[in-house]
Amino acid sequence: MTAEANVVVVKMGEDFPLRHIVTHLAQEPAIDLASERALRLADALSLLDSRRDISVALLIGGEAELRPAVEAIRRRRRHIHIVALAIETGTASLSLRDPVSTEIVAVIRALLDQSAAEPKPSHGDEPGKVLRFRAHPHHTAPDLPRLPPIDSDRDDPDLLRTLKGASQWAHAATQVLINLWLGDRDEDEDSSWKAIEKWVSRLSGIADTPTEESDRAFRTLVDALEAAPHTPLARIAGLLGRDELSFKLFLLVLGPDLDIRFHRLFGTLQDDLGRRLPSASLACTILSAATPRATPVEIRSAIAGLDTLRHFRLIEGVGATIARSEDALRIDPYLLDWLLTGNEERLVAAPDVRALLRPRPNDAIRLLPDSRRDEVAAAVRRAVASFGDRAAAVLFTGSQPGWLQAEAGALSTTERRIAPPAAEMPADTLAVALRHILLAVHLSDARLIVDLTDAAQPNAFWTAVEPLFEECAEMPLVLSDDPASLLAATPNERVAIAHVSAPGSHHRREAVEAAIDECAQDRRRVAADIAQCFTLPLTRIPDAVALAHSTAAAHRGAPTRADWFAGFRAVAGARLPRLARRVEPRPCEGGGDYPCLDPVVLPETQRKQLEALLDHVRFGPLVLDEWGFGKLLDARGVTALFSGDSGTGKTMAAFAIASQLDSDLYVIDLARIVSKYIGETEKNLDLIFSDAEQAGAVLLFDEADALFGKRSAVKEANDRYANIEVAYLLQRMEQFDGLAILTTNYPENIDPAFTRRLRFGIDFPRPGASARKKIWEQSIPAGRHREPDLDFTTFARKLDITGGSIRQIAIHAAMAAARDNGRIERRHVVEAARTELIRLGNYGDLAQFASEAA
Repeated sequence: MTAEANVVVVKMGEDFPLRHIVTHLAQEPAIDLASERALRLADALSLLDSRRDISVALLIGGEAELRPAVEAIRRRRRHIHIVALAIETGTASLSLRDPVSTEIVAVIRALLDQSAAEPKPSHGDEPGKVLRFRAHPHHTAPDLPRLPPIDSDRDDPDLLRTLKGASQWAHAATQVLINLWLGDRDEDEDSSWKAIEKWVSRLSGIADTPTEESDRAFRTLVDALEAAPHTPLARIAGLLGRDELSFKLFLLVLGPDLDIRFHRLFGTLQDDLGRRLPSASLACTILSAATPRATPVEIRSAIAGLDTLRHFRLIEGVGATIARSEDALRIDPYLLDWLLTGNEERLVAAPDVRALLRPRPNDAIRLLPDSRRDEVAAAVRRAVASFGDRAAAVLFTGSQPGWLQAEAGALSTTERRIAPPAAEMPADTLAVALRHILLAVHLSDARLIVDLTDAAQPNAFWTAVEPLFEECAEMPLVLSDDPASLLAATPNERVAIAHVSAPGSHHRREAVEAAIDECAQDRRRVAADIAQCFTLPLTRIPDAVALAHSTAAAHRGAPTRADWFAGFRAVAGARLPRLARRVEPRPCEGGGDYPCLDPVVLPETQRKQLEALLDHVRFGPLVLDEWGFGKLLDARGVTALFSGDSGTGKTMAAFAIASQLDSDLYVIDLARIVSKYIGETEKNLDLIFSDAEQAGAVLLFDEADALFGKRSAVKEANDRYANIEVAYLLQRMEQFDGLAILTTNYPENIDPAFTRRLRFGIDFPRPGASARKKIWEQSIPAGRHREPDLDFTTFARKLDITGGSIRQIAIHAAMAAARDNGRIERRHVVEAARTELIRLGNYGDLAQFASEAA
């Protein structure tokens, strides 16, 4: 049988009945004895230091001897089980700390077996030795699962040592007042005036009370704090500037939360056992008794001048106004939580405070290129240097959303980041929450970062938080995309403005490359293409990486190029377009550099124009930014006009281009854009362009002449507003950095102002016979759904129709073949062509085709 407990037997006083107990325990299979004999306390403590496997200490001795022995073992091994066997006259009492522990149960079982084995006394003999167990009753079922043991490695001995020192000083200081209060303890206690006079007389000499014991306890605590500056109490002392009176008051108010003894002590001293917290007057009196040559009045006056203590609201009741004499003093519960655990997040756990906090974008900060870090740091240094010692905060602006947040985080290792709450918060509640955050910033040596970039009303929050800047140890950062508005709301001559330029294409490429470092093949090319297609905020790139990995998990492999693009596209287009129809790119089949263009049947000239258009989009950042050609252009975006008859492939080409770029295509719904209300059309256009910029999508304005038509002379009020809409569209197009494609059947109707700003104008001609044959073969490809000997030469030669009509015929023919449960045959195509010609109204061609088909 495997032993359940490793036991050390400790003796105090008489040996009996140790010899018999040790012998019996040694015979118990469930027990391993750490020593063959009972040990003295000092020897047992040394053995506990060297043997970490000992799980139970069995202490045997007198009641008075056991208590200090238990405390000594607890200090040495906090989590060991202790069985204390108190020997009295004729009686042995067993006190259990944890009756359900299997280790202790094994010891108890052995002791019970020994007791049962002893002979029963005969009549007239002295009563035998009785083992009486004094254990708290357990009401839980014995088969319930036990909690795992506490991991001692997680404990902070310094934190516990400093808290214990704080409690000991508070007790010592209170004891000084108690000793003074009681006077000669042999006096008869009564409530006569004579007794009261003696009591008052003793208190009047409070300035002369001996304070050696409390001073010694305080010096011990200070030494412990200096040895452990990371502990919460040490940080509180540092925040208070080592002001002794402030710190002692804080410790005294903390006492009831550390030790229940103070509940009774303070209740008795205040003549009301229900008042377990110290009042302001009692705290001043205790501090006076524990401070040489100090009176309560002097202490009370000095506390009123403790600016730091009052400013940070470390004690509830000592803040903007000083507490009245009878007011109870207490520690804020969230501050207390931090003091007891050392977890800094407990400082900011209040709901109102959490409403202001924002997470630090660690994943995005790690992706920030080193070159960008250097640029940002240099910009901040220049801004601060221009102000000298007058700068109290830095207003950080100029970069792009998502990048600005990560760049601010790169400037500091420890921070507290806040932003305006989502829901409106009363001014007084906001002020209290900001005070809690300011306290957390000081206690954690963190930098305060205020993010106003996405705030609906940033000025109100700026007005509330701006007065705190002067109180921060490290210069705060304020993130804003409209610094002029903030400074106009609350001018502050001590706020430096650091303006950084927007990140360039090489920064985006390096960030994406760092994020997709698992991509095995052509990582730099993939990163460059992704950075070109999707101008994601830096903070969203980690989300895109996670989605790419989830997509790759489906085929149980490393993410491919398609997986990476799918992940980035999903994040970029997370917000659905509000006034457009989104079309996702399709996989491209074919060879060459532009496989997605293969289904688009065009003459060589137009094909080369489409390829050039793709090159302008793909290599635009390189040429315009890094090569410096951007200064030659007013608009960075690429705009193309596709013109030609209906069905010649304009829309199909736009779809192919979007697929080649691995971008979504946003098809604009003109009916939802144009509004009869003044200004609504412009607002709708801005939403469309904003959505496309966010998603890195290609914009398609189909039948663009309805929106981009020529401006007319102003004859009526409606003409004036229509011209304003066209002018606004022209301006917004110039601001758009992506690709916008306009299609029209009537290019002559497009306003000349647009045509001058077009990067490409591509004419889509009607297809010739050879082109039509190719379109026929693409539309009805060879395979099990088509008759093998079906030849499209006659159809291509006799039917002068566009590609759009050919695809319609293919659909009709396929439906007819499905009806007949067979493959597509010539008769199906002939019937479908007749249907399409009737739809087009080409009755002349219909008659000729009917005779040819017959």
